[in-house]
Amino acid sequence: MKQYKRPDEGLGFLMQYENVAWYEDGAVRILDRRIYPIRTKFVTCRSHEEVAQAIADMVTQSGGFHGHGAGLLRIGRNGPG
Repeated sequence: MKQYKRPDEGLGFLMQYENVAWYEDGAVRILDRRIYPIRTKFVTCRSHEEVAQAIADMVTQSGGFHGHGAGLLRIGRNGPG
């Protein structure tokens, strides 16, 4: 079996996908950029409203497109509510 090389392999912490935002088990997890790098904490969003609130609260800051994409994926798979 061929080994898959991740496109983000070798990049810094904030450039690795799972350290910005990702969708897993029905929730979007977003690195809380308001407190990083002092603390590493993730905000878990289980609805599109929670993703929108995290964006409004500047949880995503410069990594916003990852959080937006994960939120849209969540809505696409499970509906808006």
